[in-house]
Amino acid sequence: MKKMKLVPCLITMAMAASAASVASAADGTVAVSVGKDTQAPGAAFSVDVKLASVPSAGLSSIDFAIDYDAAIIDVTDVKLGTIGETGAASAEGDLGETLFSWYDTGSQITLVWSTGLVDSNYWIKNDGVFVTISGTVDADATPGASTDLTVSAVDRETYPGSGVGASIVFAGVGENATATYDCTSTAGSVTVAGGASGEIKWGDVTCDGDVKTSDVIMLNRFLAEDLTADVSAQGLLNADCEYDGLVNTSDATMILRYLAGLVSYEQMGNQG
Repeated sequence: MKKMKLVPCLITMAMAASAASVASAADGTVAVSVGKDTQAPGAAFSVDVKLASVPSAGLSSIDFAIDYDAAIIDVTDVKLGTIGETGAASAEGDLGETLFSWYDTGSQITLVWSTGLVDSNYWIKNDGVFVTISGTVDADATPGASTDLTVSAVDRETYPGSGVGASIVFAGVGENATATYDCTSTAGSVTVAGGASGEIKWGDVTCDGDVKTSDVIMLNRFLAEDLTADVSAQGLLNADCEYDGLVNTSDATMILRYLAGLVSYEQMGNQG
């Protein structure tokens, strides 16, 4: 069964709707990027959702969602990241519990962060991790399968009865003015580790049929969250040379040890 959490958010939804309707032209652009993870069926996964190009004036209202495939993953928790810990929750007193809310519909994770405080010192002003999404890979998921984690508008009306679909909202709602911001996004993914014998070439991150230094470089770029590092789902499967369900620097080290002749190819991955 899906685990769901819905914190009362009528106030935050109203503010988001107001922010979306005040300005006709955006005052800038906020970038959202979703992380990637590769885990075995039944294993836990975790991905960060990060914000970049956050305006110096700050954000008081954020409202968007992450679409995913429930046949691949089961979402169990969403934790607010450090950039959302602005002190607004305690400053708002009894309303502090409405500052951040998330809800899992079974195909979409809705995310709302909004404060009624007009003092921008309590707004989000830094780039970094907005939330961390965690859960488990479905035990029956097919090895090699993956689900995209795509940024989208929340699947609901702007306000009940409006007949108008919600938009992605990034806004700063002040006492005398409102700024609204466009959004650019980079999708993430969760990939199911493993595969039938013969489908994987351990260490071949670039999937060009060979294992060489360029595979280590590509893997390190991917781990450093270089958005131009295009690693396919198969490349991530090939990269898990430690065969622990994780793709990290230990795998890059294993590939380097193989290239240096310190370990044999048979010692990489799962070749039992």
